[in-house]
Amino acid sequence: ESMLVSVPDIAGFKIKLAIDGGVSGGICGGGGANHHQQQQQNNNPSPNPNNDPNQNCAANQYKFDFKLKTDGDGGRISWSVVNRATGVRLIQQKNLGNWQEYRTVRCIPIAPYQLLIRDKNGDGLQGGGYELRLNGGLSLSNFDNVPFRRRTVEW
Repeated sequence: ESMLVSVPDIAGFKIKLAIDGGVSGGICGGGGANHHQQQQQNNNPSPNPNNDPNQNCAANQYKFDFKLKTDGDGGRISWSVVNRATGVRLIQQKNLGNWQEYRTVRCIPIAPYQLLIRDKNGDGLQGGGYELRLNGGLSLSNFDNVPFRRRTVEW
């Protein structure tokens, strides 16, 4: 089962969100002392190799700023950004830790993109979530604990 949601023009971007079915129920994560915060850098080439959130991007680039907080089974969560016109994967992270927050900031060429978040368990990011900012504006934030196997955001 797949659901497509059109999100209003936010921060100047047309956003489409697709949610592919997950399992009902699932594991609900807790908070507290077991939560760790970590910034993870990506080894892919980038105009912003230091993952600097204050980096200014060129006029022909988007500033992509993505935060992901994993649940208690982070190793089953992955995400990637793919250029929809060329099929080239620009950024990818997988094999993530449990209850960790990751942030990736990159300047990427202006093009149509797809952000794909996967959870092999199908329970979504229970107790976690994600936030996407494009060019500094909040484009999408989701900490809803809704089960999913695959969540797609396009712009």
